[in-house]
Amino acid sequence: MNCKSLKKLVLNDALKNISNSMFGGCTALTEITIGSSVTTIGDNAFQYCTHLTEIIIPDNVMYINQYAFDGCTLLKKAVIGNGVLEIDQRAFQSCPALSDITWGTSLKTIGSTAFCACPITELILPASLETVNASAFMNCKSLKKVVLNDALKTISHSMFGGCTALEEITIGSSVTSIGDY
Repeated sequence: MNCKSLKKLVLNDALKNISNSMFGGCTALTEITIGSSVTTIGDNAFQYCTHLTEIIIPDNVMYINQYAFDGCTLLKKAVIGNGVLEIDQRAFQSCPALSDITWGTSLKTIGSTAFCACPITELILPASLETVNASAFMNCKSLKKVVLNDALKTISHSMFGGCTALEEITIGSSVTSIGDY
């Protein structure tokens, strides 16, 4: 979409899905309100919205697809609604300011490199989380503390690879496998 001057976006309650690449590249976008019927945020939906600083995903959203917020360079805060089941691969990758994440209570899956290179300092994953794919938090160089819940069975390959500041990890009682790195 050619929306270089769009600053505020209010999506109405009739909209069910935010289509792939719908608002990708809207570089002036600073504010988004997602309607109460949206269940899916499509691939690349808000990719490269470089002036977006905060996103609140309402409870009605269930899926945040790949690259949805990739490259949102000023994004500092993401509130993941309680209805979100899956955050797909690379959904928040290349968000070098994203340090404040509030996790929803229904989240089941985090995709590969979903939060790669974000400046998160503490990571306390929700009790509902069952799967975290490879490299999900790779190169989060400010990450110091991680708490993994009891539902998580596997620490995936390179899940915390390159997290050079990591000082403390609490591993839940159900973890039976730890991948490389």
